[in-house]
This record gives sequence, structure tokens and C-alpha cells, in this order.
Amino acid sequence: MSKKVQLKVEFGRRPVNHLAIQCPDCNKWFRQSDVTLKTWISDESDIDTFTKCECPACGCKFDLGNVEYDENVEFPEFYDNCAKQKTVWE
Repeated sequence: MSKKVQLKVEFGRRPVNHLAIQCPDCNKWFRQSDVTLKTWISDESDIDTFTKCECPACGCKFDLGNVEYDENVEFPEFYDNCAKQKTVWE
């Protein structure tokens, strides 16, 4: 049985304005663009079609077929707990 994936979603005109995804293994939050593989989630049906994801921190591969939504988060606090990729220039 796969672990439940947590999502923070703000539906709007697109209808998905913002989306953060929590890795079910390491529990870190990420922006959609850092986790989803080959799919951009633009509406609720995209979430429910088993979008493939890979955690950039721990490498866990999971899909969004087993999710819990939190639609009560507002921008700009939406991404407060999301991990950020650091770039080192040498």
C-alpha cells in the first residue's frame, strides 16, 4: 500500500494557481516544477490521473493517485515550507 501524498492547492482561474507537493518518504515540501516528471498540473483532473513524481532530495518515486488536499493555504505563505534548490557558482 502506498503512502498518502500531501498537497497544498490553490484553485483559481486556471484552475490551479499554486501547487506544493510533499514527498511521502522524507516529508519535505516542494514546488510542483521541482517534483513532477513530464507533466504540468493545470487542473484537478491532472492531479487525479496519477501524475508521476520524483523527490529531488531523497529520490523517492511516487504518483499523485493517493492524495490529501489542503486548499486553505493562501499565497504568499503557500511556499513557505518548500525546499529550495541552491546553486553554487565557482
